[in-house]
Amino acid sequence: MNSLIRGFIKKGLESKSFISNKFINTTSVNKCLNYSTSTGSGDDIAKLNIKTSLEQHNKINKQHKSPFISLLQPHPYLKELEKLQQQQQQKDTKSNSNSNQIETTVLSNGLKIISKNKAEDSSAIVICLAGGTKYESAENRGIFNLIEKMLFRSTTLQPATEIISTLSDITLNASASSSREFLMITIESLRKDVDLILRILSEQIKYPLLDPVEIEDQKQVCIQHTMNSLSSHDVLNEYMHVVAFGSDMPGLGSPVHAEVESIEKITPQMLTKAFKDYFVGKNLTVSCTGIVHQELVDLVSKYFGELPLETPDSINTLDPKFSNPQYVGGHLNFQTEGSEHDDHTTMKIAFPFKGLIDIQNPNSNDIFTGFVLQSMLGGGSDYSTGGPGKGMQSLLYKYVVFRLPEIRNCQAFFHILNHTSLFGIELTSQPGYFTKAFNLLLGQLQTFNTSITEIQLQRAKNHHKSVILSNLELRSILSDDLARQMSLVGKSLTEEQICKNIDKVTLQDVKDLFTRLLHSKPSLITVTHPNDSLFSNFTDLDFQRIIQQIIPIQKK
Repeated sequence: MNSLIRGFIKKGLESKSFISNKFINTTSVNKCLNYSTSTGSGDDIAKLNIKTSLEQHNKINKQHKSPFISLLQPHPYLKELEKLQQQQQQKDTKSNSNSNQIETTVLSNGLKIISKNKAEDSSAIVICLAGGTKYESAENRGIFNLIEKMLFRSTTLQPATEIISTLSDITLNASASSSREFLMITIESLRKDVDLILRILSEQIKYPLLDPVEIEDQKQVCIQHTMNSLSSHDVLNEYMHVVAFGSDMPGLGSPVHAEVESIEKITPQMLTKAFKDYFVGKNLTVSCTGIVHQELVDLVSKYFGELPLETPDSINTLDPKFSNPQYVGGHLNFQTEGSEHDDHTTMKIAFPFKGLIDIQNPNSNDIFTGFVLQSMLGGGSDYSTGGPGKGMQSLLYKYVVFRLPEIRNCQAFFHILNHTSLFGIELTSQPGYFTKAFNLLLGQLQTFNTSITEIQLQRAKNHHKSVILSNLELRSILSDDLARQMSLVGKSLTEEQICKNIDKVTLQDVKDLFTRLLHSKPSLITVTHPNDSLFSNFTDLDFQRIIQQIIPIQKK
């Protein structure tokens, strides 16, 4: 055996193989150990071996240096990163001391400012003007439609092409819209661009060029919108306001989209005067999310502080004809020709209700009771399959729409206005089936107070809270809501306050409100097909008589 091993080692030495080298190293180490054992102690030998190994390791490291930093050593950039993090934390602590809190300020010229500093890098800016078709007279009818379209146009400082190019580079969206009571300018952007956006918007208000060519172009846009509105279902909403508040101007009865002949009469001089009279401090509100409040106040003061408090012809929102609009009520009947485009019969019934301004009344919770009532009634179209308050779980859907396949739509609506709102129900069926549909609706109205339960009430509350909270997650909607409330009542309710008020609503509150609404003077519109001629002359008085018979007022 020994001769075989010696032969194997000899062969390995001759071939210089890896294995032979290992044998040589092992033999050398053994010889070294044998020598050490005979000449020194075990501790000395161990120290010598360790020292030799470290020297060899260091020698190899010097020859083959690793490009990576050892995990046992701190990274050279780590201290710099920690320093930057500390600086950012200090900055965030200082800037977000009032994070997620609603803060308000009123400048010396009456301009209102409201903000909510959410912890995000994006902002939503809204400029709210207390003005709309409600404030138009016969002489300047359609002026707010045209003001809306002339925003983001040329100023005396910059052409429209440059303005639009700049905004398209720095904004997520930019829009302007007018309604009966407000004109809103909404822009979303990064927080760092708020300064530039406020400068652009202030120039739109203070230095509009109002070029005659641009005015004529935007007139045609307004006219096209008016024509489109006349052919859509929304025209019934416009007629409903006419029935409810009358057609006198100024007033809530004025349609949002002006008549074609009124738009054509507007001159550049009228538009120039409107910009000067309407965009005044007392009627403007600036809201913004995702920004430190004092920073917003400084910017608004810088760009809008020179606006006057008012002019002799500026809108006085406190005028009783605006702050206390008179509800009229009545009925309006239309008859279709029975063509394939008019193959339905529709009825809209609305009742007067308190306005948004009622939220500042600590002794009233009617607005929030109205929200819950709308969710309980719910409703939807014949294809709707939504959740509580919308589809199959709501009362109007389960017990009206679902009971008759020929019903196309039945749902509650709530048009919230500043001082007087409209709460109502819309019903649409195929031709010849409206009598059955109307009887189903009356049956549900008759049994509502005796059939609703605490479970349905809680479901309606949860539904409406979820709708509100999910909407307020959107920056533009949140900023819009802040601006409207600040403009109207000088403050804004928080999400917690809104949910708390909804939770306060009781089953008896809903029953009382429901009865009170149905026994008030209604506004009624019918669009009848020839097959439903029985309702062609149906009036608000007819509806009142029916309600008095089936839903008596409970004496307390």
